Amino acid sequence: MSHMLKKVSSSDWGPQLNMSPSLVGRESAEVFMRKLASQGNRVPEALELAISEVVSNPNPDNAYFYCRALPSGEQYGCNRNGDFFPESVLREHHGTFVKTAGLFRHHQSKMPRTGDVIESAYNDGVHAVDLLITAPRRSVEAEVIMLDKKATVATSMGASVPYDVCSYCGNKARTRMAYCDHLRNYMGKYINGRRVYAINTLPTFKDISLVVVPAAPESCIFHKVASSDIHVHKLAAMQKQLRSGFDESRPILQRTMVRPLSRLRAGAAIKTAHAALGVLRPDEFTAIIRQDARVLLPDYVPYLVREMNVPPLKLAGMVDQSTLELMKVAYSMPLLSHAELVNASQFMCHEEQEAYYSYRASLPDHEKLAFGGMFLR
Repeated sequence: MSHMLKKVSSSDWGPQLNMSPSLVGRESAEVFMRKLASQGNRVPEALELAISEVVSNPNPDNAYFYCRALPSGEQYGCNRNGDFFPESVLREHHGTFVKTAGLFRHHQSKMPRTGDVIESAYNDGVHAVDLLITAPRRSVEAEVIMLDKKATVATSMGASVPYDVCSYCGNKARTRMAYCDHLRNYMGKYINGRRVYAINTLPTFKDISLVVVPAAPESCIFHKVASSDIHVHKLAAMQKQLRSGFDESRPILQRTMVRPLSRLRAGAAIKTAHAALGVLRPDEFTAIIRQDARVLLPDYVPYLVREMNVPPLKLAGMVDQSTLELMKVAYSMPLLSHAELVNASQFMCHEEQEAYYSYRASLPDHEKLAFGGMFLR
């Protein structure tokens, strides 16, 4: 029996998803993040047990990663390719990641695999499939370095399916040539208020691949569970990191960099600073908007309360590469070890708060998933 191959990049679940009743699109991503926070990003029991075994008896030559593979369609909708993976299907078939998939680079599954999937589980807290992956440390040195720097590692999954089911008419197509008119001409669009997408009901996951994309995707490795220094790791500490999914104690924007950024258009300045630092703090965002370095607060960790529902901010302009390179070599201000939390509404006006919420809403869904609670309470 022939199968259709699906190669799904995490970034395919983009911020343009906008189906209201289910948890998809901008509002659903926000609800999804609130659920993630309320559930503490609980590690599924199967993965917790596997992690315990790794922590207690690691292979010193290997690195171990916690990976979020893909979300359920009910919570996140279809991806940009129109593929929809129902929650019930992911619950039933996520085990094929262990049985038939491996870790590769760029879906080159005919090449020797880079690593193996030790365990998989459906994470009820975030409605997604999570994986525990291992690979020889020498083959993933770059990824280990990225994770040590609190970055995430982009991944993409590959699967084969016997047929696609049209969400509109229920037609089963074993090949794309057999697609109905809806899937052929209206994939991802709406007909009479109903979105058209291809339901994947019987996937066999073939690979989870390390890929190179501009931003850390929703499907990503965001935690190094263990490596040659695993003996100093504790399961509780690992779970704490998973619950937070970010590090609010990173160095902050250097005051001297506000002036170079002020020479750019606001959109380009925000994009450039984001590319250099990651998710911007409220004071960093405000300093760039006001072009005033005095707003920066290295003695505090600023936050805003989630209380505005605003559309994404449309940022004009591109990342300025020369400024980005300058920011990479510039000395960032370290955050004081005793830094206290401060509500950013004390120094941001209503319009600035609204703009910051819009900036956060404009982030790709994969960044919201990994860093959604960063500087928000």
